[in-house]
Amino acid sequence: MVETVLEYLRKKGYPARIVSVGHLKEVQEEIEKLNEARYLDQSMYKLFKDFHNFSIPASPDQAKSIFIVASPSPVVKINFNHEGMSFPVLIPPTYTEYYKKPEEIKQYLNEILESYGYNAVRVTRLPEKLIAVHSGLAEYGANNITYIPEFGSFFLLSAFYSDLPCTDTDETWNKLRVMDRCKNCRVCISKCPTAAITEERFLIKAERCLTYYNEFKGTPEFPGWIRPESHNCLVGCLRCQLPCPQNRGQLDKVEELAEIDETETSLILEKLEFEELPPSLAAKLEDLNISMYYHHLATNLKALITQNS
Repeated sequence: MVETVLEYLRKKGYPARIVSVGHLKEVQEEIEKLNEARYLDQSMYKLFKDFHNFSIPASPDQAKSIFIVASPSPVVKINFNHEGMSFPVLIPPTYTEYYKKPEEIKQYLNEILESYGYNAVRVTRLPEKLIAVHSGLAEYGANNITYIPEFGSFFLLSAFYSDLPCTDTDETWNKLRVMDRCKNCRVCISKCPTAAITEERFLIKAERCLTYYNEFKGTPEFPGWIRPESHNCLVGCLRCQLPCPQNRGQLDKVEELAEIDETETSLILEKLEFEELPPSLAAKLEDLNISMYYHHLATNLKALITQNS
């Protein structure tokens, strides 16, 4: 039955794997060991610890397995207009589809599961990358980003608890490792503008990544050691993904989603509170799923406009 479910998702365009919920304890212990070995900056460790939830929900339909599912997620382009010029701005994969696409996958997953008397619910606070690599769905690159052959690194991972039992024959649980193709390639290391990716360790220095400074709430504006020209996306960073050989064939799939006019751009740059924005602009940002990053949008957008003016 498990093979039938996975094949059904694959035919819908969503490669997937299933693992037992019993592995959650192992994943939690892996993160703890990284912290104990001082691989994690304490501020990053606190973010991970506060975000992740390894508690299996208690319900009549007790969760017995986790489906980890990948969906293609292209780079997105938004055009901001400012002082008579148009500034195309990129958003990396996953941001704009984080809520929409999993709902579609859940519908397909339950469509097949319910025919066997089972169901699935989405879970949003698991370390999807770790689970995907352990399960064999994805592989780690040297930049700690995951890759799937047909998508490169341009995909979204979604996790679902299910009451479908998972046996040893249904799952794969691999050790974590960097894919072989990275061993003789230094592209991501050489292109990272903040030295977050190094050859000395498997885990990137997340506290040096641009994403830490242009996405997470409560982090400071760009510190002096980050060169202004390093910034390259409205949120997040694509410096290590765009030149990656594993993403050849994916770079022409940029999806243009929105046009932000002069007035709207000015309101963002003025750092108005989100609640003060015109309803039409607020709705546009919410539809793009970037309203949650509004606390950094003015700073990020100004950096991009300045370097492209």
